[in-house]
Amino acid sequence: MHSAGLQRFTSPCGSLPYSLTIYPIRFADPEPLSRPVIGPILAFASKQGRKALQRMAHETGGAYYEVTESRSIEQIYAEIEDALRSQYSIGYTPAGAESDGKYHKTN
Repeated sequence: MHSAGLQRFTSPCGSLPYSLTIYPIRFADPEPLSRPVIGPILAFASKQGRKALQRMAHETGGAYYEVTESRSIEQIYAEIEDALRSQYSIGYTPAGAESDGKYHKTN
């Protein structure tokens, strides 16, 4: 199930005039499970938030990251920097003087 807010980022390839790749980074404290009422609610909300970030990353071709004691924000930034450095953008200009302003598939 997709939320309405997410659909604007996840349209089929080529249907939007731009592409968007999302690399979400999750910062979270451990859920306070020792609190009988609020602990389970926060744990559920945390799990749903994690799933939403993972889905955004997956559906846009990005990657999901989570800051932990063993994985610092600096390490995550370095990984994202490496990923972005190895991306390519390919352009195509059709033969013909007139441009109709539309997107066309290439074979």
